[in-house]
Amino acid sequence: MTDLAGFVTARLDELEGLAEAAEPWPFKNVDAVSLPGPNPLYVWAHVTAHDPLFTLRWVAAMRKIVEDYEMWRAHADREPRGTTTVSGAATGALLPAVRALAAVWDGHPDYPGERP
Repeated sequence: MTDLAGFVTARLDELEGLAEAAEPWPFKNVDAVSLPGPNPLYVWAHVTAHDPLFTLRWVAAMRKIVEDYEMWRAHADREPRGTTTVSGAATGALLPAVRALAAVWDGHPDYPGERP
């Protein structure tokens, strides 16, 4: 596994663990105005958008992108250098997506990407 894919996989594992440990968010239709704190509507929207079940689905989708990248990269690594192949093209197409996923954690001390 590449450093980039390993980094993203480790962060997804962390999110997945948090989501699995959390209680499902049962209050989809409660009046947000009754919540305490500043800007309760925004707090409500944020919490609802990060419902543990949604987070698990999101992690699964992002994990699939990383797995596909790693699979195609492994195929491309076994092919002769300098040839144009489907696996090489797929690897090249998926690499920007994996880099974009990693960039979400730009502030993480293990971030393997380039910082602006």
